[in-house]
Amino acid sequence: MQVLSRCKYPSIDVDYQSRCRIQACQVTHYQFVIQPLQKSILTRKAARARGRAASEKLADGARLYDLSRAVLIHSIIGQHPDWSEMQVREELKRRRNATRQVHEKEIYVNVSTDEFA
Repeated sequence: MQVLSRCKYPSIDVDYQSRCRIQACQVTHYQFVIQPLQKSILTRKAARARGRAASEKLADGARLYDLSRAVLIHSIIGQHPDWSEMQVREELKRRRNATRQVHEKEIYVNVSTDEFA
């Protein structure tokens, strides 16, 4: 057995073939265990969503918005416990605007009237 990498501890030496076997196992595990699990979860979520009324979906959206806002506020307070409520609100507004700019980047394009004349 040819050792390609030497560890500080001789009993932990790993040769190239062992590394390849580990990588192959990881790929196989992903391919045969994780991917099917992901697909089944997504399928069940989609089926559950199709069975719900539009009003329930809208209510869920509002609840998710409130939840994400509360999590963000608590995160800001955790990072800056000495800040006042006004400072926390300003930081909340700044972060939400930054997130919005990232999500809306290149969605809306300024159009001048010269291009369509």
